[in-house]
Amino acid sequence: MEAIVQSVRASRDGHQYHEAWLARRALGLLLSRDELCGIAVEGLSPEDEKDASGASIEIADATCYFGNAPTFHDASRVEIAQFKYSIAREATNFVCSDAKKTLEKFAKTEADFLSKPDKARVVEKISYTIYTNRPIAPKLVEALSALARGTVPSEKNVRSQYNQLLTAIPLGNEQRLAFAAKVSLIGGGGDSLAVEGGNTVNWPPFRPDTLA
Repeated sequence: MEAIVQSVRASRDGHQYHEAWLARRALGLLLSRDELCGIAVEGLSPEDEKDASGASIEIADATCYFGNAPTFHDASRVEIAQFKYSIAREATNFVCSDAKKTLEKFAKTEADFLSKPDKARVVEKISYTIYTNRPIAPKLVEALSALARGTVPSEKNVRSQYNQLLTAIPLGNEQRLAFAAKVSLIGGGGDSLAVEGGNTVNWPPFRPDTLA
């Protein structure tokens, strides 16, 4: 019975973390300092979903649009975000194996856009972010940075993360480098209660880098 209760609690807290983050981010719509103009929850904006792949829609826990309007066509930039929340591992470093499935789906989304000539400009606008309450492993950060630069890490543990990234991102070499440069990993965001509590006292509006 205890295991079931803990599982339910973990799922509930994960949803609360997601919802609290979105509520805080939405404060930016009231007085935007970064041109945030819209947020789609659990997918893309209705207009963008019309011709988007299932993988693109499925992977987006939230899509933030910046610029003139919340569409791929009108936005100046678009952030597709996924949330990873864990109670049991909140103090454990977030490594590539934790990000693998999300990175695979992010990469499939990128590949989908790259395969459509009319979406070439969309690819340039999109970035991908994983938000988690866990600390990001420095070796993963180093590996991702090396991949974006087109270099191979010499340090063994970092190279291990690097090799896992290569497996998790099924794109051609040049496309993989460009994709890696657009991926952000933001951790140490606190538990769901901390994020939710901040919604009532934090002003000016929330900026994603405050979760780092």
